[in-house]
Amino acid sequence: MSVEKISDRVYLIDTHGLGFERCIGAYLIKDEKTALIDVGYASSINNLLAGVRTAGVDPSSIDYIILTHIHLDHAGAVGKLVRISKKALVKAHPRAIKHLIDPSRLISSVREVYGAKADRFGEILPIDGDRVEGVVDEEEVELGSLTLRLHLTPGHAPHHISAQLVEEKALFCGDALSMRIPSFEHDIPQTPPPSYIHEQAVQSIKRFMELDVEVVLRPHYGSMRIYPGFFNDQIALLDWWRSLVHETIVKESERSFESVLKSYLERVGKEKTPPFIEENLRVSFDGMVKYLERVGLI
Repeated sequence: MSVEKISDRVYLIDTHGLGFERCIGAYLIKDEKTALIDVGYASSINNLLAGVRTAGVDPSSIDYIILTHIHLDHAGAVGKLVRISKKALVKAHPRAIKHLIDPSRLISSVREVYGAKADRFGEILPIDGDRVEGVVDEEEVELGSLTLRLHLTPGHAPHHISAQLVEEKALFCGDALSMRIPSFEHDIPQTPPPSYIHEQAVQSIKRFMELDVEVVLRPHYGSMRIYPGFFNDQIALLDWWRSLVHETIVKESERSFESVLKSYLERVGKEKTPPFIEENLRVSFDGMVKYLERVGLI
């Protein structure tokens, strides 16, 4: 299923990023004005556009594109999309703006992390400065009968925001919370390089505890109703992951992802993970290692 109706006015679009089903999503909100939250990879823009049309919206009529952050599985297609959605205003963290206007450093960073595999993500195009606007913390975007309240939530990345759909008590959390895809019903910590900061990630989750939300809408992947203690469990997962990576490196005197993966699999009671999950665990391992180096723990 490429498009899932979450509520009367919210749709989840499966972008089929890198060929994976139900792993990388974008959310469409239909009201008097239309907003798209995240856009996926540049290489999957045709799937995104098809999903928008399936939900009954002409891509050229989109009013807002809200980027939770500028990692390419969330924002890679935005440069192409604004050339189709010609009236859309892009809203992003203030620290993201310069990279959207001139993505050269972003592209270099991606190539540093992924090497030749970065070609899979598609061409990253710049955005004109008058098409993008920095978010102010707790800024509200009025869509008609619905209001999006935007929160600065760094940690996963310094340029991360989250969006609260006030009337529906829903939270578009971006990657501030764990990954949990339908084909692997276990939480994956999201601590990528180059700029993960653990303390900020925890503080952002604590901010979520103060919001009047009942549902989280993950890009990876789908909606879930919040249970008592959910956000505390999310913090505990990040703390456990930090301790696991740190203790493994100290104990083995090497940076062994394989040992960390084995411990993770033991925790969730599995013998192996789908390729998409293993790749993301490896990225989260690399990001946590860089964080531990930065703070002088390894």
